[in-house]
Amino acid sequence: MLGYILWNLSGVMVELGSFKIMWYGMLFAIGLALGAWWVYKRFLEEGMTEKDFEIFVILGFVCMFLGCRLAHCLFYQWDYFSQHPLEILLPIKETANGWKFIGYHGLASHGGAVGMVVALVIFKLKTKKNLWKAMDIAAIAACLAGGFIRLGNLMNSEIVGVATDMPWGFVFTKIDDVPRHPAQLYEALFYFMLFVVLQYVYSKDRYKNVAVGFYVGLALTGIFVFRFLIEFIKEAQEDFESNMLLDMGQILSVPFIVVGLIIIFLRKRVQKSK
Repeated sequence: MLGYILWNLSGVMVELGSFKIMWYGMLFAIGLALGAWWVYKRFLEEGMTEKDFEIFVILGFVCMFLGCRLAHCLFYQWDYFSQHPLEILLPIKETANGWKFIGYHGLASHGGAVGMVVALVIFKLKTKKNLWKAMDIAAIAACLAGGFIRLGNLMNSEIVGVATDMPWGFVFTKIDDVPRHPAQLYEALFYFMLFVVLQYVYSKDRYKNVAVGFYVGLALTGIFVFRFLIEFIKEAQEDFESNMLLDMGQILSVPFIVVGLIIIFLRKRVQKSK
């Protein structure tokens, strides 16, 4: 094992008696907070108000969470959750000794993307603000939040990669003693890089050469093309994916890639948009 990275974190950041703060939850919260802060700054620059931001945050959080949770339950573990519907939206699990609080295990990013689109449409209807502009800002912020969420997956030793003999392979001791690709870390680094690039271009261009909506097309395409490719070096998350040519994550990524490319094509030049 010499040369490999031994990864044996418990996933618990702070433990005080029965009270625990998990790394995943903390990183998830940090990602959302930083993403929201970036959105807040851009909203004010684009002439939106603090009230607009408050509406966006509430709608965004609720719709994104519901989208993430429902997508996971429907596409990855429907056989289980169809028999335990209360556990879809409640952080509980039925055991032989009754109900137990376990938190939420299972959130699918594809559903979160759909949920955010729904939130932005409702935001448009409530505030009458430019939908494309709000989508651009939210999409760039999503790259930042996504990076922190994947770091949370790394802390939990989940969504691991396939075996590798590369010297940077991680041995996730909670799973086995096999050196594996740290697929979560690859994703996190890519999303951070994409955020830096998109926010830099956005700040320099600010729709001088492209129409509003162009950046959401770039973000969708970049995120989900990488998501499609990285799945080739990930272990299957559910047993039913083992015999599939493309896993569920890849199948769900294809529509987002197509939509992203269409948006890029349609919004590639400056035009007046409402």
